[in-house]
Amino acid sequence: MPLKSINTIRYAVSNWRFFVEGTGATARNKTSAFYGETRTPGFFIADAGADKTIDLHGGSQIIFSVACNNIFNTCYYETPDVIKLPREGRNFIMHLSYNF
Repeated sequence: MPLKSINTIRYAVSNWRFFVEGTGATARNKTSAFYGETRTPGFFIADAGADKTIDLHGGSQIIFSVACNNIFNTCYYETPDVIKLPREGRNFIMHLSYNF
């Protein structure tokens, strides 16, 4: 398996939390034709997001979060992907939770 690194920076202030995450992997050039392995190129993807917690009466909370994954819309796949289909491109996520 090639070297893979996932690094996250988190910052919290008041009821806000922010994150930036980078995931990178080196290319896999050493393959075995006997096992049908193919070369896998390296990649780097970046994600970022934020969430806010709103405290309600009686200890209930509403948590609202937004994120963008694969910000640079990098076309990539990982070594274990047998069919070598590209992973998700840029995508946005919005999430609302109610804790009671």
